[in-house]
Amino acid sequence: PFPTIDAYWNEYRFYQGWCDAPDYCKVTYFIEGDTIIDSLLYQKIYCASPDLTHYFGAMRESNKKVYFKRSGCPNQVLLYDFNFNIGDSIKYPIELCDTSWAYYQTVTSIDSVLLQDMTYRRRINFNGTYWSWIEGMGTTSGLFYPYYWGIACICSTHLVCFFHNDNLVYLDESTMPCFNLAVSQPEFSGNNQDFDIYPNPFTTSTTIEYELIEPTHVNLTIYNAIGETIYEAEDRLMPIGKQTFIWSAESLPEGLYYAVLRSGEGVSVVKMFKQ
Repeated sequence: PFPTIDAYWNEYRFYQGWCDAPDYCKVTYFIEGDTIIDSLLYQKIYCASPDLTHYFGAMRESNKKVYFKRSGCPNQVLLYDFNFNIGDSIKYPIELCDTSWAYYQTVTSIDSVLLQDMTYRRRINFNGTYWSWIEGMGTTSGLFYPYYWGIACICSTHLVCFFHNDNLVYLDESTMPCFNLAVSQPEFSGNNQDFDIYPNPFTTSTTIEYELIEPTHVNLTIYNAIGETIYEAEDRLMPIGKQTFIWSAESLPEGLYYAVLRSGEGVSVVKMFKQ
């Protein structure tokens, strides 16, 4: 079945003149809660970019058919029908809101594919496309592709990695490393406790320093860019004054990390870069 909780589609967009190589534009779609629309239960889909997270629309599955209703759109569209057999066709409106102009894609073959979580899933392939449907995941080019800005644009999307229930299910790092822009979103609110990291960027180790105005329990957790916990210090009572911790990352790969400091004075997050 299609996921209803704890699912993240991490993809990048190419849009000529706007999201060009090599950086493109990164986006994460994720499920957070549910809602009732026309007496039917939908899962709420959010879209996270580096600068903004917003409600994008609602999705539901019925008899292996997946429907989506974008926020502000009057109609729902059929995203997937995993009952398809060879020769079946789907009508693709050019955009998620406009169903008046559409084109069709026809299934040319069906096989199975072994994914990162070591499970085989049904794969549905279409005529003249470089993307396929994978049952319970979406397309290899992202959750909503080929629903995108319009047929006249020079644009596309590409799925980099897909997570479900904290498991990495799909991975394609041929263009860029896996990422997750929705990682620990609740942690990024209420940044009340200041702390410093130096040097930053760093090569082998860095110093994390913070000051407490009263004795309080403190927890320090470090995540990598896809939300995996790399280090977690034991929650313990710390005294008043300046606290210093040296974190060694010599065995870790280069890239982005997040240091999350939780204390009685709040929660704060700082980005760290290992060179």
